[in-house]
Amino acid sequence: MSSQGFSSACCDRDLHGNYLEGRVTPELLNSFPRLSSLDISSNYLTGTVPISKIPNLKNNYTWAYNCFSSETDCHLEPMMRSISDCQQHTSFQLQPCTTWAQNHLLMLIVILLVCPFASIAFLSGIAFYHWRKRSVQTMDFWQLKSSMRTTELQEEPPFRNTCCKQFTYQELEAATNCFHPNCLIRAGNSGFVYQGKLEDNHCNVAIKQLDIQKSGVLINEEFWNEITHRGSVQHPNVVTLRGFFKGVAGNGPMLVCDYMPNGSVLDALLNEATPLRWPRRFSIIYGAAVGLEFLHEHCLPPIIHGNLKPSNILLDRYVKDHHGAL
Repeated sequence: MSSQGFSSACCDRDLHGNYLEGRVTPELLNSFPRLSSLDISSNYLTGTVPISKIPNLKNNYTWAYNCFSSETDCHLEPMMRSISDCQQHTSFQLQPCTTWAQNHLLMLIVILLVCPFASIAFLSGIAFYHWRKRSVQTMDFWQLKSSMRTTELQEEPPFRNTCCKQFTYQELEAATNCFHPNCLIRAGNSGFVYQGKLEDNHCNVAIKQLDIQKSGVLINEEFWNEITHRGSVQHPNVVTLRGFFKGVAGNGPMLVCDYMPNGSVLDALLNEATPLRWPRRFSIIYGAAVGLEFLHEHCLPPIIHGNLKPSNILLDRYVKDHHGAL
């Protein structure tokens, strides 16, 4: 498109809808200083939208519905014809648009390769630090607690007068055949319960191995409360605590109690082969109530059973009567 279509004396021109083709350059527009309005819309002009420096023309310049592309030549400006329409009437071609990833390829490689490994290493370091700190604190607490409680128990007259014995790890290991899985009776949140036989008197016992890593300080307190208060309790409806192992060299503390061969009330209720008749149920309920009454009313200090449920009511060797014991 050349200046021959214009006159230097003109003030406005309407050239829309004339199937004009070619490029409109800024130099072409600026060569007509008296031009006050120009409408070149609805043609097939290509290139980029020319910007005029003529003051009167800036607000009266209409160029929509052409084939003007963006500065990057990869897409059309707004209010243009369709790409297919432009390509049908002109030699119009768009360049492929580059993406952010293409423009920042090196940064993208760094983000995808370095950042995940750095994040994993950072999180692993934090996790290891907290795990190590908790392990050290647990070990220090348990060693301090063991020394304090051992001194306290040795000086306390009620504990010395009971039959509660302090076992060695070797004794309990021998009683359970090195804690063989065949001797495992029960597994819970607080630890494992094994059936064992003591070598000195050949009696069957239940050995409760506490897991201080999972249960923390609460299990330590429960362990020493069991020894201090239950060690002197002797009653037919309360399981007798025979002894303990305080836990050393990475081995957790353990409680040694009388073995109840008929399992728990829960086991009896779930046993379809031998239904639990109502007379036996009454005997169990009565025995558990007598045991609770003794713990709550006749022990000094009173012992409150805080977890009474069928799995914690055990049945002794008297199969016919099924006495309940706590």
